[in-house]
Amino acid sequence: MLNLVPARLTAAVVAFVSADPAAAWEGARRDAGNTPSPNSGWPMAAAAAGLGLRLEKPGVHILNEEGCPPETGDIRAAVTLLARGLAVIAFALAVVAAVPGRRSP
Repeated sequence: MLNLVPARLTAAVVAFVSADPAAAWEGARRDAGNTPSPNSGWPMAAAAAGLGLRLEKPGVHILNEEGCPPETGDIRAAVTLLARGLAVIAFALAVVAAVPGRRSP
């Protein structure tokens, strides 16, 4: 239950920074439930759709079934996608931290 919101926010960020945000978000909504975990499927499905890849764990789940099978060169694209997502999250956290009137703990 603790990861319910963070998993979906991560999927939204991954979708936002992908080449086709609408397709990535739709892929997350469509395929997130294919994994045994109620949370891990969200960011994985967003990344699969955002990269246009079919990710499969045989006998467990298939994400973005219509996508291409991953190849070695897709690792760089995945790292770039996730680095962009981390940059967006870092920026958002910096903005929140800079809000005047906040007390430090």
